[in-house]
Amino acid sequence: MVQLDDTAPLLDGIQGVASNDSSNNSYPDPFGSNQLSSGIDMSLDAFNLDFEAQFPSWLVDTDVLQNGILDTPLVATMAELKPGWPESPYAAFGGPTNYKPDSGMKRIWFTANDEGEDGIPQSGPATPPGSRDEVDDTYRQTLTQSLQIRPLKEQTALPSADFLNLCVRSYFSRFHPVFPVVHAPTFRPSKANSMVLLSICSVGSLFTGSVHAIRQGVQIYDRLHKAVLANWDRLIARGIDQRISLIQTAIIGQTFGLLSGEPRHLAIVDAFNGTLISWARRSATFKTKKMVGLDLNVPPAELETKWREWARNEELIRIALSVHIHDAELASMFHHEPFLRHNSRQLPVAASNQTFMAARADEWRKAYLSDPTNLEVSDATPASIDDHLDFDLFAVPNNSYFTAYTVLEGICAHIVENRLSGTTGSTQPANDKLLSVLTSFHRHFLTESAAWEADHMDMSILWHLAFMTMFADFDLLERAIGRDGSELSPEDLHAVGAWATSDHARRCVIHGLIIQKKLENLPLGFEPAIHVPRAMFRAGIAWFCYTRFGSQQDGRRQTSAIESPEYPEFKTIGVNPNLLLFQASGYKHGKPTTTETNASLSGLTDLLRRIGHWEIARRFAAILGALLHNEAE
Repeated sequence: MVQLDDTAPLLDGIQGVASNDSSNNSYPDPFGSNQLSSGIDMSLDAFNLDFEAQFPSWLVDTDVLQNGILDTPLVATMAELKPGWPESPYAAFGGPTNYKPDSGMKRIWFTANDEGEDGIPQSGPATPPGSRDEVDDTYRQTLTQSLQIRPLKEQTALPSADFLNLCVRSYFSRFHPVFPVVHAPTFRPSKANSMVLLSICSVGSLFTGSVHAIRQGVQIYDRLHKAVLANWDRLIARGIDQRISLIQTAIIGQTFGLLSGEPRHLAIVDAFNGTLISWARRSATFKTKKMVGLDLNVPPAELETKWREWARNEELIRIALSVHIHDAELASMFHHEPFLRHNSRQLPVAASNQTFMAARADEWRKAYLSDPTNLEVSDATPASIDDHLDFDLFAVPNNSYFTAYTVLEGICAHIVENRLSGTTGSTQPANDKLLSVLTSFHRHFLTESAAWEADHMDMSILWHLAFMTMFADFDLLERAIGRDGSELSPEDLHAVGAWATSDHARRCVIHGLIIQKKLENLPLGFEPAIHVPRAMFRAGIAWFCYTRFGSQQDGRRQTSAIESPEYPEFKTIGVNPNLLLFQASGYKHGKPTTTETNASLSGLTDLLRRIGHWEIARRFAAILGALLHNEAE
């Protein structure tokens, strides 16, 4: 249990800051359409059949409205009660290319507004008045005030020990399986790891189901971040234990900032990323090797000691992997180059889940000895035989899921970096190389996972997201829906229209539809990995831009291209992309109507509101809701 005395030294510091082949792996029919496929040829030629008789015809069309079927006293009364009844945001559209970004989208976006915040005092004059080479006492006083640390608005004590214990338990039961960076069996609250404890509590607060608890978690995060920034040099100088605790605190805090949904927190996370990488380098975490060939035929007391030494080494490995994951997530979210060089040769190998989660020393010994990779006395880093190969997947043990997840995040960061350098999407060899890597990744790590069930760290969703990132410039698509304001340049309008009628667009939205279908089949208690809300959000953006830009004629003309052999990833997973897109488009060729567009977008929005405990998912849902209902105003 948490002792308040253990956290008292840290509280003093915080208050000080405040004051100062794959047929066997085929996906099942995602529509439950065994009844459909039993008597129908599912090739494209068969799609000319009349499907209208097989599906209900209860949708409201224009003729119904023109015939006055809704001219009833009840509807008239409703109109009187709400005289400003808004017209559908899609009613005025003469065609998909007439879409104009919502003027309020910029205000609700998940990134911070660069135009400043209300309530922040304006800075003083940029230069001292009068002489250019003299400073008077008034200006000196202004400089003195500018160096003062802005105090917190409220001076509050830490929550009770019961609250902290609840958050710690929630963290290890709900979040730890998703992002295992702390060795739970050997973690004990102490003065040395009091910062880690508070960072754990901030994330654990997200799982309590209480708005008040989440506010407490936000306060802990804010105060702890300031305390870390004010004392990091002193903490690093205290030794390796304090250094590791500092980095673990920062990693968990960075994860909280990523998931909190607050633009201010996301700005902090992006700005603080380089500092965290620097701390990890100073602690040599990137050079940490897996401990192999251990002699575990020792007495219980010595076995306990070896277990704890191994656990501390494993935490260093997972620090290095976590830093890579955060770097890749931020590069993709903010559309900028990653700080780190992402390839498998630079990554240490994490232990299997079974070994890392072993609750006692004897269970750890059994799991350690049953893993053949622990008995190989060699360089435990996935080194590639070909120095020009960034990702040598076969050098990564297939039971090291955390390393595999980091590698897949690195592939996504590699795609972002290539796009920014003008490689991805411009040369077919570059795309072919990435496609080969992703196909190999699926065969090496994902073939044993059930198609529509949760897999280790939701890597299959991240795998589909990698393809979406490859086939769509989401920086462009976000601008197209109003991220930077309601005005869209002619160049961007032309670019998004060209994308919406391309093979890349259809390929991208098919991967997005698969993500949606997969998540719809997961249980209610499913806790998503940190990338899942972003994957759903981008599936919604891609679908909206695909349906709202371009033309119907281009969509019909290009439909047959979906069966092209240039789409090998769908054969790898056993999905019929023709059927999937055909259903989403209202069981017809070409682009879907407004009804089908809104149905898919509403489904993703609803999923984002309900899935997991990440507040960033609710922020994404608000943005998609604004596309649907003009909620940005």
